[in-house]
Amino acid sequence: METHFLTNIFGNTIKLVKPIKYRLVLGQITSSQSTSLKVFSSVLLYLGRRAAGTKSQLIALPNEWKLSLYTDADIQSIIENSQIKSIMNTCEHSLRIWCKEYVRRIDESYGKELRK
Repeated sequence: METHFLTNIFGNTIKLVKPIKYRLVLGQITSSQSTSLKVFSSVLLYLGRRAAGTKSQLIALPNEWKLSLYTDADIQSIIENSQIKSIMNTCEHSLRIWCKEYVRRIDESYGKELRK
């Protein structure tokens, strides 16, 4: 479950981190927009890593992304904010449910051997 889910999250986060390269934005973006995208992408990937991993062990941030994203320590003040934390917990729960259903449907259609 985690591998396919993380592949999708990583792929979509790449598009957020490099919006001009992937033609999500035409022209240049401002420094403020770049910082906002970096924060949003970092939090989104953190949430995906949390949902795909276990509660006690967070899947590591890929090394090649360390220049494009903030570290978990960098976004700690954001993810520990009580309002944001509540939203993230709800999103994590929903993502876990979605992942289980997604995997169940793939297994039902193609068999569990597809995940090997």
